[in-house]
Amino acid sequence: MRTGGILSVLSVKWLDGGMPKAFLARMGDWLISTETTLANAERPELRHYLELWMLRAVVFILQPLSIDIASWLMGKIWRVAMTRGRRHRRALANLALALPEKSEAERRRIAAGMEENFGRVFIEVFRLAELQAHPERFDVAGAELVTHLANGGGGLVLASLHQGNWEANACALNALGVKPAGVYRQLSNPLVEDIMFKVRSAVYPAGLYCRRPRGNIARQLLQLVKAGGTLAVLSDLKDDSGVFLDFFGAPTSTNSFAAFVARMTGAPLIAAGSIRTHGVNFRGQIELVPVPHTDDRNADIEVATKRLAAVFERWIRAHPDQWLWTHRKWRLSDEEEALVGRTKD
Repeated sequence: MRTGGILSVLSVKWLDGGMPKAFLARMGDWLISTETTLANAERPELRHYLELWMLRAVVFILQPLSIDIASWLMGKIWRVAMTRGRRHRRALANLALALPEKSEAERRRIAAGMEENFGRVFIEVFRLAELQAHPERFDVAGAELVTHLANGGGGLVLASLHQGNWEANACALNALGVKPAGVYRQLSNPLVEDIMFKVRSAVYPAGLYCRRPRGNIARQLLQLVKAGGTLAVLSDLKDDSGVFLDFFGAPTSTNSFAAFVARMTGAPLIAAGSIRTHGVNFRGQIELVPVPHTDDRNADIEVATKRLAAVFERWIRAHPDQWLWTHRKWRLSDEEEALVGRTKD
């Protein structure tokens, strides 16, 4: 039997037979379906099992703590543990490109704050049901606009970004009576992918659609919005098939899918985000993005995407330590890429 098969058997034995029920209960409902998770995995490798076990260990250790303490603790751990390595160096390189007016010390403080916020998001995503049960944690400015448009029967497109807690934005929408469908990118680890799908799908009652490299979900999502549904999609990632524009004064290409759906369906396009105000409390941001309707559909999509990106840039500049700077948003120089990729600091 291969190593992966042995680990699979041991994992199922450990979770479903070798530990008391109380232990499993504290791990959360998403751990009960271990056999299903392993059965659905596509040829998992040893590293996939190790990542899964590490994830389970962290969530289990923090599960007895209140969400406020668990979030604070993981944020501090992440701030210390993740401020070295390739991922953090890319964040610093992106910050130097986007915010050259800030000193190196300021950019390092922003990057450290980003790591702390991401650590909080990491553990909060496994407490989405708890967040959804406490709508008082979300103060959404412009909530009336969203509910009015969502209940108008004509469909709605919400475009968000990796700021605040982007995973919890759907909780705020549900609290407003808006039942969104969501889109997410498939993870490389099939075991963690299965868990994350279960966690996220609970807050997307209209469906959670996976954007796969060879998949095409555009038709389904267009039909959903045309039928009056609400679509929530992250729209701040680099996408070479999207719209080319300047973001923070530097050329890049960005995802234009939200503008595409809005233009094709006639649905309003809303920039929607969140800012962490204190602890596990957030302020929602809502802004209507005008979508032109001319005879040139592609030009309309480009204009709407640029308008959306301008809103995002304004929000990020206001709270740069809460945006995820680690993405490959811009093309770095060969020297910068070499600096990011080196193995030692």
